[in-house]
Amino acid sequence: MIHSHLTIFAKHNNGTYPDRILIFRDGISEGQYAPVLAYENDAVIRACAKIKDGYRPKILICVCAKRHSTRFFGDQYDTDVSGNLHAGLVVDQGVTHPYAFDFFMQSHQGRVGTARPTHYVCLLDEIGVSPDELQRMVHSLCYTFARCTKSVSLVPVCYIAGKSAIDF
Repeated sequence: MIHSHLTIFAKHNNGTYPDRILIFRDGISEGQYAPVLAYENDAVIRACAKIKDGYRPKILICVCAKRHSTRFFGDQYDTDVSGNLHAGLVVDQGVTHPYAFDFFMQSHQGRVGTARPTHYVCLLDEIGVSPDELQRMVHSLCYTFARCTKSVSLVPVCYIAGKSAIDF
């Protein structure tokens, strides 16, 4: 799949390939992080080597998890009319892993009930982005889902992948 996507990319970009590849994964439990990282990173590197000798882009692999029970609450001054915290909330201290590159983001506005933030865990970062840069990029991407006029709770590529898997 990576090989075909890189071929399409080069076709539309004057024969050049990307210097960086960002991969967002959904549906992975914590126990699967190490095997998925080892297998998928190796598969991407092998696909790049097939494309062109010496081609080795920098890779970022980030897992997006919605199946957790973490919620965040604020007082009356921090919340909107539905009682939820405002869209764009990022929590990257206190309840996150002490050593891992992870954060919770509530990029969407809660409509009914308590909004569930997405837990993002960066498994591999060869690009060298700072936590703030990754958080800003993820939040910006959440506004790019074509089927919605507001931000969504998960990076749209995961929504699209999930929809494609169901349709397949």
